[in-house]
Amino acid sequence: MLQIKKKILDSIKQDPMISQDELASKYQSSRSTIAGHIRNLKKKGYILGKKYLMVCHAQKTMKQP
Repeated sequence: MLQIKKKILDSIKQDPMISQDELASKYQSSRSTIAGHIRNLKKKGYILGKKYLMVCHAQKTMKQP
C-alpha cells in the first residue's frame, strides 16, 4: 500500500469526520487526488461510507509491499 494511503487511513482513524479538503491540506495534495485514494481504499474494503467507517478485521491488514 502506498504511504499516502496509509496516512489517509491513519487520519480517518483519528477523525472519521475529516473532510477530503482537510486531508488534501494536511498532505499537500489536491482534493481530487485524495478522493481517488479514498475511492481506491473503499474498493479494496478498507473503509466504508462517506463519513468513513474503518473495516477492522484480520483480512484487511495493512501490508507493506
